[in-house]
Amino acid sequence: MSAPETPGTMKARLILDYARKSKKFFKDHCNEKRKDRHASGGALNSDEQDLLRAMLVFSCAGLDSLLKQLIRDSIRSLAAIDSSVQAELEKFADRQIRGEITPDGAETARGRKFLAKILVSPAPQEKIIEEYVKELTGDSLQSPDQVFQTIKALGLESNDLIVNAQSLREVFQVRNQIIHEMDIKLEPQSKYARKKRSRKLDDMVEKADFILELGARIISGVEKKLA
Repeated sequence: MSAPETPGTMKARLILDYARKSKKFFKDHCNEKRKDRHASGGALNSDEQDLLRAMLVFSCAGLDSLLKQLIRDSIRSLAAIDSSVQAELEKFADRQIRGEITPDGAETARGRKFLAKILVSPAPQEKIIEEYVKELTGDSLQSPDQVFQTIKALGLESNDLIVNAQSLREVFQVRNQIIHEMDIKLEPQSKYARKKRSRKLDDMVEKADFILELGARIISGVEKKLA
């Protein structure tokens, strides 16, 4: 039995639902196009593969968005009750206070500025958490390392979530090829070869399902902690 939905996860679950609906739309539309051209068992054409590319990109965007929403909505409650979340928050504060070390060994003023900002705040702990949330949600999650960092910040362990790091790495590799390279192969090739990497229906659906199922398990893990 799954843990009950909590206020800290309601928005994340809504995002997951949207992502699942988008994934289904692109998959169904791809199958409809194949049916229209009577090619349900043949190779996918360029338009159909583009639908699968969009399906995977939307699924990864869903994971990115729901993780950031979980951080915004639940990190304060988790920090108050979970020692592993508290430990990650302490590490963040320590890094910020120490600041940066320049090549000649001198400390920059960054640490002092951070400490001053915290000390003059009416609620120092809340200010630290606010800065922590900014750091965790400031960039797009484009790599397994960023996903694992967010999972750890939520007090979860990747082993408990049964996350296959290699599979996650492969999904992000494909996602980044689509986002940053338009999935185009620029290496020398014969004039008859495809200009884009070839994508298969079953493989792309499996990758999208993997990402969305990971998002669902993370949400459930947070709900168990907050219940």
